[in-house]
Amino acid sequence: MPKINFSFRGYGSSNIEEATNAEGNTVNVSAMDADILADKLEKGELFISLVDHVYGHRKNEVEIFDFGKVD
Repeated sequence: MPKINFSFRGYGSSNIEEATNAEGNTVNVSAMDADILADKLEKGELFISLVDHVYGHRKNEVEIFDFGKVD
């Protein structure tokens, strides 16, 4: 199976209803204030799947570039 490195950049906007905590449990964040959620995501207290929130939403764009094999 090929293993590659790649870089990406982009932006997105999405309604977040669920996140995952450090223990791997799903957390309902639908009533959480957006500033608090953003802070917890930045601190690594909660996680979201990039794929779940980028693809399928119209106001998102991700560019994947600089592909290369893993040494």
